[in-house]
This record gives sequence, structure tokens and C-alpha cells, in this order.
Amino acid sequence: MSVDARVGSGVDEHGAMPMPEVRRRDPATPREAVDRAIAELRAAAPGWVAMGLTERIDLLERTAVTTLAAGAGWATSAAAAKGIRRDSPLMGEDWGSGVAATIRNLKLLAATLTDVRDTGRPRPRAIRTLTDGQVAVDVFPTAASDNLLFPGFAAEVRLARGVDAATAEARMARVHRGERPRPEVALVLGAGNVSSIGPMDALHQLVNEGRTVLLKLHPVNEHLGEHLERALGPLIEAGVLRIVRGGADDGRYLVEHPGIDALHMTGSDRTYEAIVWGTGEEAVDRRRRDDPRITKPFTAELGNV
Repeated sequence: MSVDARVGSGVDEHGAMPMPEVRRRDPATPREAVDRAIAELRAAAPGWVAMGLTERIDLLERTAVTTLAAGAGWATSAAAAKGIRRDSPLMGEDWGSGVAATIRNLKLLAATLTDVRDTGRPRPRAIRTLTDGQVAVDVFPTAASDNLLFPGFAAEVRLARGVDAATAEARMARVHRGERPRPEVALVLGAGNVSSIGPMDALHQLVNEGRTVLLKLHPVNEHLGEHLERALGPLIEAGVLRIVRGGADDGRYLVEHPGIDALHMTGSDRTYEAIVWGTGEEAVDRRRRDDPRITKPFTAELGNV
């Protein structure tokens, strides 16, 4: 990896360099390696769908351990890309929003699967029917530590109107309760900001959707590739996750690849629109004809929505 970093002079009292411009030129994953990774994920997809809960729980718990082991390199690399020295207290941001967030996600997923295995269903804090008949599921806080870290915060999921409490309970974690999904491969286009988003989007596809996953790193975060490969090593060794690098052309190749069944991205609405409709006159024409370029299932977080 080569780095072209241009920064202003001096550092602040926290050891942070002001507004560094870091350009990374990691080579894109060769197309033949990409094709091979997708073929491996397709081959592993039936086994992943059929994998028992105890084996999945063990895999997630081992991944939490390897993520912690990779944490120092992950956080240091992420901070360095922003011009933060490794002895600066500002390093805490990358430990918290990157490493710790991913470990927490892994532990929560393992706990949910343990509940399903041991009791037959997940155990949300509460399922409530509101006065207007809409059903809400309380999902946060989940532990006493949440109240310490996020005092006063609570979260609920409000379900589509017409879904009653009994239906909600019956549908929860249904991919782990006998309703096995069709074996599929998902492409996750990783975010370019918070370093845990790509891994956690991949975990969602793996555990909640039952798909094997190809995670393409955003060019801004490519320097984290080796650390994420260490952190998520058990999933890679199990054959259910592959990580690749590349720019916009590589993303376009992956989106259109016949071996990819579903898509997820976190990023800009403009990127999403370009993937779905194209750009320029093509986009105008396709919108007019209601003829999207991509018709695969596609979920996205765009601008925090």
C-alpha cells in the first residue's frame, strides 16, 4: 500500500493533525480473484443455510475473540488515516465506534441465537400494542450497561400496520426457526466513514438474512482490509465471508455480477441512484420508462436513513 498524505503543520493538544488529506492506492482485487471468491461463496451458501444454531453461535463467539485480538491494529490504522497519533486520547473514537461496536454486535447476535436455541424464540424486552393498534417492539436498552453508556435513551421498532403481536412473535428470527431461506450470496458495499459499518452490514446479511457475503471495502477504508480479515477470520475460514477491494468500476462489476443475488450499501444517495438508474441521460430515460438497471433485492442506508 502506498500513501500520499498532505497535512498542515503542527498538531493540537490532543495529538491530532489538522484535516489530513490521505490518499490510498491499494490495488483492486484482481477480477479472477473476485470471481473465485463469489464461486466459493456460492458453494458455501447451502451449508450456511443448513448450519445449526450451536455451530453458528460458536462461530460468532470466536469472531468476537479474534476481533478483539485485531483491535489494536484496526484502531491504530483507522486513527492514523485521520492523522491521529497512537498515543492520543482521540484513539478512543476508533476503538469505540469500530472495534467495540463490532464486538458488541457479535455478542448480541450470539445471545439472540442462544435464546432461539434454548427457548425457541428471541426475547425482546417487550412487544406492545399501541393505542392506535400498531405493534411496537422494545429493542434498547438490552442490558444495565446500556443505561450507563446511554442514559435516558430507549429505542423501539414500530411494525407495519396490520401486523399484530402474535404475527410479529411468529415471524421473529424465522430464518433460524425452520423457515430456511434460499441459498444466496449478498454483496455489501462498505461505508466510507465509521469503520464498523461494513463488518456489521455483513453480519446482518449473514445472520439475519442467511446469505453468504462478499464485502467490498470502500476505498477510504481499504487500509483496514488486513485488520478486518484478521478480525473476521473465523467467518472467512468457514467460507461464508470474503473481503475484496476496489473502486467504482470494481463496484459496478460486482453489482452486475450474475453470482450476486442481493445488494446492500451504506453511503450516498447519489451512489445508490447511479447503481439503480445509471447517470446522465441514461438515468433520465430509465426513470421515464421505469426500467432500473438493477432489479436484484437492494437495501441501503443513505444519509443515515
